Amino acid sequence: DAVATFDLDAATTSVFLVNRSRTDEATVTIDLTALNSVIVLDAQTLSDTDVYAKNTLEDPDRVGLHPNKSAVVRNGVVEITLPPVSWTALNIG
Repeated sequence: DAVATFDLDAATTSVFLVNRSRTDEATVTIDLTALNSVIVLDAQTLSDTDVYAKNTLEDPDRVGLHPNKSAVVRNGVVEITLPPVSWTALNIG
């Protein structure tokens, strides 16, 4: 699943991606050639190898956002890999 927003004043696009698969990574390709120059400003993913993991008093930072370094841009097309059961925020400028 995915949704995108465009901020005209900042000239940035935010794309929010969900991989619902419990076992498989998902590679997502987004054609942004209509936006002319494209760079990935930030990519953050919320995921854990244990789908039942949670933050607790003993481990309050167990689950959190982490950089997703798989995002690459080639000729105005962004490709990113999403871990199983994950949520990703992609900021593009």
